[in-house]
Amino acid sequence: MAKKTLYVREADLPIWDAVEKMIGEKSMSQLVTEALREKLGRVDGFLNVIRSSPGLPLPQSPFAVMFAPVDGPGGAMKPHYCSDLEDLKTFLANLGLTAPATDNIVAELNREYHSNIRLSLTQDKIALI
Repeated sequence: MAKKTLYVREADLPIWDAVEKMIGEKSMSQLVTEALREKLGRVDGFLNVIRSSPGLPLPQSPFAVMFAPVDGPGGAMKPHYCSDLEDLKTFLANLGLTAPATDNIVAELNREYHSNIRLSLTQDKIALI
């Protein structure tokens, strides 16, 4: 697990102590991450990638990409269509996925006709879908 150090001003210690008592079992790391996610306007959800024509070879297959917010009503959002594998890789990079994450999706699409991962996206990235 990654480690980050947070320094707190002496004057803010009573606030941190009160919050620690209030949150109980939840870690301060979880609390800070939730607050930062809210501040950034990030949405937790699942990114679903589906091969639209499973009979075609993977490089030529078209894909549908959808984002389904975890806490959102109504399931997945309207799909974004990619014409082929290269188009899909470019689109995933524009969403902010790393090359290893994209490689994992492609490897799964090689075995299955769909792939999904859980991630957080900012509103501007969700608007791309």
